Amino acid sequence: MKEINCYECTSLISIPNIKGLEELIFYECTSLISIPNIESLKFIDCYKCSSLTFLPNIEGLKIILCNDCALLTSIPTAEKSEIRNCPWINPEKKQMDNLIKLQQWFDRYLRRKSLESIIFDVSKYWYSPDGPGGKAAIKRLNKIKNKKNLKI
Repeated sequence: MKEINCYECTSLISIPNIKGLEELIFYECTSLISIPNIESLKFIDCYKCSSLTFLPNIEGLKIILCNDCALLTSIPTAEKSEIRNCPWINPEKKQMDNLIKLQQWFDRYLRRKSLESIIFDVSKYWYSPDGPGGKAAIKRLNKIKNKKNLKI
């Protein structure tokens, strides 16, 4: 087998390592996650493969054509590469800054949510008679009582 053509293969997740395979052509294979390191591969063409995140570094790869692969973050070196509308291949500085801000916000959000989940248990313990807050409250009440007893 020298060539594989896939058009709108929405259930295809990965490609097996096929010896002698020279060309891979994918159009709108939305579930495709990975391509193995196929030694004989010379040509890759992917279009709107929305789940594909990287292409392996394949020795002997001559041509890479990639269009509208939204999650693609890295591509191997090839004699000819034509990359169009793949936003995470050489992203703009503003795009990276926005991503960092979003990640920081989401990190703070997750930390807050994890704290909120334990606040009830901590406050229940803190204000119980055996907890630090309860013991401190009992001490304060005893001091007030002792002061009133001394004044009488």
